[in-house]
Amino acid sequence: MILTVDNIITTEELTQLTETLSKSKFVDGQTTAGWYAKLVKHNTHILH
Repeated sequence: MILTVDNIITTEELTQLTETLSKSKFVDGQTTAGWYAKLVKHNTHILH
């Protein structure tokens, strides 16, 4: 089930979040996973 919740953040906050994410570098999530988790981890995360 997908639940939507309106008005969680303002339009300005959404704009700031979108701009920040568009400038961020995403890397393979397996780079920080333990040896066993690497077998099943399929995500990206922000490199900081």
